[in-house]
Amino acid sequence: MTFSVGGLATGLDTKSIIDQLIAVEAQPKTRMQWSQSLWTSRQSSWKDLNTRLSSFQTFANNLTSPASWNVFSGISSSDNTKVNATSAGTKPAAGTYAVNVTQLAMTETWDAATALPGATAGVRTTGTWFKAGGVALASGDLLTTIRDQTNTSVALNAGSTITMAWNKGGQNYSSTFNVTATSKFSDLQAWAQTQLPSGSSVAIAGGKLNVTSAAGTASEVTSLGFTASNSAGTVLTRFNGSLGSKSSLTTRASDGGVSTADTLQFVQGSTTSYVNIAAGDNAAAMASKINATPNIGVTASIVSGKLHIVSTASGTPGNVAISSSGGLAASLGLANTVNAQDSQFTVNGTAYTRTKNTGINDVVTDVNVDLLNTTATPVSLTVGA
Repeated sequence: MTFSVGGLATGLDTKSIIDQLIAVEAQPKTRMQWSQSLWTSRQSSWKDLNTRLSSFQTFANNLTSPASWNVFSGISSSDNTKVNATSAGTKPAAGTYAVNVTQLAMTETWDAATALPGATAGVRTTGTWFKAGGVALASGDLLTTIRDQTNTSVALNAGSTITMAWNKGGQNYSSTFNVTATSKFSDLQAWAQTQLPSGSSVAIAGGKLNVTSAAGTASEVTSLGFTASNSAGTVLTRFNGSLGSKSSLTTRASDGGVSTADTLQFVQGSTTSYVNIAAGDNAAAMASKINATPNIGVTASIVSGKLHIVSTASGTPGNVAISSSGGLAASLGLANTVNAQDSQFTVNGTAYTRTKNTGINDVVTDVNVDLLNTTATPVSLTVGA
């Protein structure tokens, strides 16, 4: 049976008195728990301090050894126009190295001796139109004064029409000029200029019309002629039969570039690549096709209008042979202007061969050696401790 006394008894708060007595009895235990917590905290702090001191001691010990600082006094060359060097790592091998360069690495290069021709314009010229007395028609003369080669009037008058017909790109075109009493030869010239393909030019010379097309075969005017009728629609046969009514080819248009399709062949090691060149391809088009060919091992550019080809690999791995199945290579004068070769040098008497000249980092530990020129006497490289 559990017995408890609570509340007030004989005027006393017995429960409160009992709780206070229990609390007083528990105070030594509480003080011991607090003391234990304090010592645990102090122990942890001492451990942390000890760890930090140990790390500091290790760092201080490292400071006593310059090798541990990963520093050195530098690299110098007795002639840095011929041989130079830079640090390539944390611990360059200290010492003095005598470097003698007998040959520099070269990259294979091919150049065309001949520039391909550019596109040229076609030129057509009419026959001569005359005026009275067999004199060639001048730019300021009236069209109504035109006579044929027999000095007979062609009956061109106000109200007549002159039809110009031409061909471009296999398609026929025509346009009509209305003659007035004041129309001059220069008016016919200016009108023709506006009707013919863009880029064409029309000039008067010696009673003739000279028509120059824009460059290239696509713009060429391949035929040109004139016919006339009077105001009643009657064909003026004397005009149509006159020397000036027809034109002849003076200069044929050209697209320039390669005259005949061909194939260029590139052989580099065990790899052979082919580049198909079309008729009309200029140097820029050829360079573009070469550069678009996968794994061909070269890059092409244009220098002074000529094809310039350089191997992508330096040294002997970049050696390439270029030829053509037809006569293209010969017509371009394509020749090997720089032969691929490796660099050859000695370091402290030991001979080395490399495919490059700069960034050679496998001869002196943690040092990049740059070969800049051949040497008559060894160049001294000093790597500080």
